[in-house]
Amino acid sequence: MYDKIPIDWGKVCRNLRKHESLAEIMRKIGCREQLLCRLERGDTYEPRFTVAVKLLDLHLDLCGLAEHKNIYF
Repeated sequence: MYDKIPIDWGKVCRNLRKHESLAEIMRKIGCREQLLCRLERGDTYEPRFTVAVKLLDLHLDLCGLAEHKNIYF
């Protein structure tokens, strides 16, 4: 029916960590440190929808549109 949008979650996490500490990202997103670390390493391929939306919103806010366009495969 619908295809998934292929997002490089590892790149999202790495980019965010250039702008914010892990603790600050976790506070803003409302998730555990383990999830962000697993996404960054590629151990987890996709976060829950609510976390994904928050991560994408934060990424756009902190990294800007030009960098945001580069997170898709």
